[in-house]
This record gives sequence, C-alpha cells and structure tokens, in this order.
Amino acid sequence: MLSTIRTPNFIPRLTFKECRESIRASKSVIVPVAAMEPFGNIGAVGVSALCCIAICDRLSMETGVLLSWPVLSGHATPFGVFAGCAGAKQGMVESVVACICRAYAGQGCARVFIVDGSYDAKEALDSAMRRVRHTITVQILAWQHDREIRSLIEARTGVPAHGRCEHALLSMAASIDKSYMREQALDPARRGDPEACRAWRRRGRDPERYAKLFPDGLASDPREPDPVFGKELFENIVHHFAAEMQSLSTAGAP
Repeated sequence: MLSTIRTPNFIPRLTFKECRESIRASKSVIVPVAAMEPFGNIGAVGVSALCCIAICDRLSMETGVLLSWPVLSGHATPFGVFAGCAGAKQGMVESVVACICRAYAGQGCARVFIVDGSYDAKEALDSAMRRVRHTITVQILAWQHDREIRSLIEARTGVPAHGRCEHALLSMAASIDKSYMREQALDPARRGDPEACRAWRRRGRDPERYAKLFPDGLASDPREPDPVFGKELFENIVHHFAAEMQSLSTAGAP
C-alpha cells in the first residue's frame, strides 16, 4: 500500500531539511487517518485504508503539500470482533491525532488537513480538532460525511448513501488496486439493513451485537463493486478536497 505512493512530498522519503523547506513553502501537511474494517469475503480489511491513502497521495501531488505517514487502524472499535480489524478506542485516537497536530505546529505548520478514511472516526477527529484549535488550524476532509460527495453517490447509484458507504468503498478499491478484491459474488440473502445499523449505533455500539446483526461486516448496500463508478467517485473526491484545501490556504495567507 505505502510502496505505491507516488507523491514526491511523502515525508518518510524526505530528509528533515527537505521537510523543513516544504513546510516553509506551504505551511501545511496532509495526515491520512484510516482503519482496518471487514468487507465480507469480497474485500480485504484494508479497503478503506487503501482508498484513503490513494486520495491523500493524489492530493499531495496536485497541491504540493507534504503527506504524513498515515495513522492506520484508527477508530475501528465497532469492528474489533472481526479478525484483523484491531483499532484504538476514541480517546486514544483523539490523543494521537492531537499530538501529531501539535508537533507539526511546533515545526512551523499553520494547517493540518486530516483525510478521514473511516466512517467511525468522526467523533474522535472532531474532538482532536477542538483540543488543538488554539494551536493550529485543522480541517477534516471526510468524504463519507461530506454532503456533496454523498449526494453524488446517491445521484450516481440511485441508492441513499447510508453509514459506511460500502458499495462506494469497494468500487473505489476495485478501481485503485484489484489485489484488495476477491472474485466472489456477494450473497444476496445477506443484505445490509441501514435502519438496523442506526439502531445499533443508538443503543451503545456493542461490537458483539454488530457481528450478530452483520456477520459479514456489511451493513449497507451489498451490490457488486463497480470500478467505473469507483474511478469517477475517486476523481470527484480529489477535486472536491483539493478545492477545499486551496480555499483554506488562500483564506489563511498573509
């Protein structure tokens, strides 16, 4: 996954002096936050992380902003009973992200763009942003919570975008790296139930109950992935986020 990153602005491949010069130039850094999540037998647990990192890679190439090492296995607590889907709880994710933001602030960054690849990380990232709001400007770019992107998904598929947009995620992954997909048809008898998922969230978000309700981890649209739609969605997300980054950078310019 990380070996496919193409941007010349990927921090682990730079010296600290090169990073310093880039920070002086753009005053910004991109931080991907993703998780290991279950996608039944059709997608690898790294699907959402793959999509998040690919989006960040393109954003870094198009904007010239530094790309940080990703925060992987984020707030995956709802999926903790599925093998391979380990993740920190909300408070830990919040603290780690806040520490990273403060560190970049101390190095001269004025802005951190957090690209959220996990639907369930929103509360942790919002809390982290509030903790550092007097230290550095943080913008959270979360396509699964973005009204414009979700409207696009609904318009393109004709299906309301509920919760973790699984059909969209799997379609994007299929367009990015087919090695994360499996040649196995989805079982139509195991259709997701968005209302049951919302009820589960209201009633305490117990991981064991989630696994009983959704034994494949799929709680929404179970249709076969569409790589053509996935490519279109990916390009729209990158364009939308790049515009938001440019808007904030321009507004914060001296």
